[in-house]
Amino acid sequence: MEFRFDPLRRYWVVISPKRAWRPNDFETQHRDIGDPAACPFCEGNEAETPPEVLAVRPDGSAPDGPGWSVRVVPNLFPAFIGEPGADPRPPGAYRAAPARGYHEVIIEHTRHDTELADYSAEHALLVLRALRERVRAIARDSAVRDLLLFRNTGPRAGASLRHPHTQLVAMHEVPRTIETELAGIREHRRATGRCLLCDLAAVEMQEGTRVLERAGSFASYLPYAGRIPCEIFVAPVAHPPPFADLSDADLADFSALLLGAIRRLRGAFRDPPYNFLLHALVRSDELPDGHHWRAEILPRRGQFGGFELGTGMFINSLPPEEAVLRLRAAAP
Repeated sequence: MEFRFDPLRRYWVVISPKRAWRPNDFETQHRDIGDPAACPFCEGNEAETPPEVLAVRPDGSAPDGPGWSVRVVPNLFPAFIGEPGADPRPPGAYRAAPARGYHEVIIEHTRHDTELADYSAEHALLVLRALRERVRAIARDSAVRDLLLFRNTGPRAGASLRHPHTQLVAMHEVPRTIETELAGIREHRRATGRCLLCDLAAVEMQEGTRVLERAGSFASYLPYAGRIPCEIFVAPVAHPPPFADLSDADLADFSALLLGAIRRLRGAFRDPPYNFLLHALVRSDELPDGHHWRAEILPRRGQFGGFELGTGMFINSLPPEEAVLRLRAAAP
């Protein structure tokens, strides 16, 4: 496994042979394991996964057996392996470095066929606490530069198993999307002396035309230049503490907005597949406190085509000012 750098298009690619053996690769139809007895994430099948690194066990049951509510295990088909920190190879025409990092699965529920939108507030908070605990633990590794939490819901969004789960990847390279954001943050700070993300959140809260809901120090809203119809941010409205340091009260507010956004999306657009993304840790030597974490919800109602692949641009056919009205009308 290794990172490879494209010197022309200026991005890193992960070459990870183990990922080729995921259950749905090269299949034209989604492989949905409908029988819980055959699902490695279902309660009672703990021997089908690597040993757990964290579990919420209300009954005090033994590790790697039944009795859990939320369970975290290393990914059986990792994009990264081992601990970060290996030195890159000497530069030449091409650059490469070992793809070392963390790749874990947060198994969110014992029920095979449940959806995030159906979680109780209490269970959603259990899941977020487990995510916070793993972010907190991995953040102690100073070699980690970026930690991404992501959830693929539905086969068109890339889900290979139906059982509800989130993935965590932590790596010692900062991805291009975040490098681009950091460059914008630096430019804005040089020009104004202020935080770009704080300023953007302030504009959204002042205008209100794209805001879904507010809860405590968080808000859900549709970004001004959303890439796809009904892209939703669930984000702090002021400069936040690191995700790992959020209080239980802040997590509860964030969880309520997240559940509300997912439920509105389901009600307004017939339960579309979606991706959930959260860069929970970004380290930058130049801007140690300069990047806000935020959750992004990206419905997948269409496929990316040649225009998107050829330009890196997106065509959004539903302006966020219109989409937010349909979402507001749907029950949370």
